[in-house]
Amino acid sequence: MRLVQKDMMEYSGLQQKGPGTGRGRYRGKKGSEEEVMSKSAEKAAGKIRHVRFEVTTATPLPAGQQVFISGSDVVLGEWKADGFPLTRVDDTLWTATAALPAAVPVEYKITRGMWENEQVDAQGDVPENYRLSPGGDVSVSHTVTGWKDGRFSK
Repeated sequence: MRLVQKDMMEYSGLQQKGPGTGRGRYRGKKGSEEEVMSKSAEKAAGKIRHVRFEVTTATPLPAGQQVFISGSDVVLGEWKADGFPLTRVDDTLWTATAALPAAVPVEYKITRGMWENEQVDAQGDVPENYRLSPGGDVSVSHTVTGWKDGRFSK
């Protein structure tokens, strides 16, 4: 993999010389060679973990509907409602695995791609953010009983 050389690169707010120091993430364009390389360096240094998301919907979602994870990390869209798409396994089960930082907490929510249709609890209230504490690889499972827009709710 080719890495674009730069005299100085910004890593998580700190200035560090050269690429591949493994101390932070390059704040470049999403998917850039620098970001990919820094994630590879972080994984090699044990700083990335795999998080498997599994979301079950109490009511089947019809074709054309999608479930997303929106969260605090760039991989999860930095709070964009359609940040990280999950893959439909069947009409009620959605899964995907994300490579996320292992050393920092990550918060997230579940949506159908817009904040107008994020997950709500049985009382119709928006739940607090889910939170992943720092650590290793993990699987998380959630059951969605309702959506803010009231569609496809039990």
